[in-house]
Amino acid sequence: RAQKFTNAGVSVSRKAVGKHGGDFREKISTLAEASKVFAMGKETNFYKTATDDYLELLKDQEVLRTKYGSNEVAPESSSVMDTITSILRYAATNEREQNRLLTDAEKVAKKFRVSEKMYWHTKARVFA
Repeated sequence: RAQKFTNAGVSVSRKAVGKHGGDFREKISTLAEASKVFAMGKETNFYKTATDDYLELLKDQEVLRTKYGSNEVAPESSSVMDTITSILRYAATNEREQNRLLTDAEKVAKKFRVSEKMYWHTKARVFA
C-alpha cells in the first residue's frame, strides 16, 4: 500500500516539475497535491518533506523575482545553492540594493539549513 502512495506522488510530482515555463500557480498547486498524496502514506514522509521544501523554495524564488523585478535574482526551478549564488551575483552587480540582497541570501541559507561554511565558500567564490 505504501508503494502505491509513493508511485502516485512521484507521478504527480513529475508532472509538475516537467512543466518548464508553464503557469507558476499550476505548478505550485500540482506540487501541493503531490505533497498531500505523500502525506497519506506512513512510509513516504521523506518524499513529503522534500516536496514541501521544494515548494517553499519555489515560493521564495518568486518573491525574490517580484521584489527585485528581475529573473536574474532567482532563476526558476534552480537549487538552493544556485539560488543563493544567483542572489549574490545580482548583489555584486546591483550596488544600490546590495545590503538587502545579501540579507536575503543569508535568510535563504538559514531557512534551508545551508551550513555556514558552504554559504561563506559560495560568497567568497562569487565576490572573488
